[in-house]
Amino acid sequence: MNPEDQLVLFVACVWLIVLASFALPSVIAFRRRDPNRWLILAINASVVGWAISLIMALSPMFRSGVAGHQAGDHISGGEPPEMPHAALAGPSASFLAVAGAGQLSSATAVAEIERLGRLHAGGHLNEAEFAALKRRVLERL
Repeated sequence: MNPEDQLVLFVACVWLIVLASFALPSVIAFRRRDPNRWLILAINASVVGWAISLIMALSPMFRSGVAGHQAGDHISGGEPPEMPHAALAGPSASFLAVAGAGQLSSATAVAEIERLGRLHAGGHLNEAEFAALKRRVLERL
């Protein structure tokens, strides 16, 4: 291989490394399922925003509105940590927490049982929890 070919090969390798490192913040953000991944991608699209997008991609994620989560709970990538069941209840199920709140309409009960079914199917409720919560809803019909 002559020296000119070696130089071209070297320059091509350097450019590939530069391009890969330029896309690194966006790759990190999408792999971590960062809530701001699209913003990070948009900032990363400009050369000036590369450092800002890298900092944003590597910073701890905060899941607002979920009880029991702290900043940095989901740093390691992969799946987020198990959430407390109370955090999954949401406002539509607040009637379950109120003792003696009265009867439910059939439409509300059906919606609540469907929501509980989705939580059970997603692995957030085990069989016993699902059965107990469903029984409480049916008792209030």
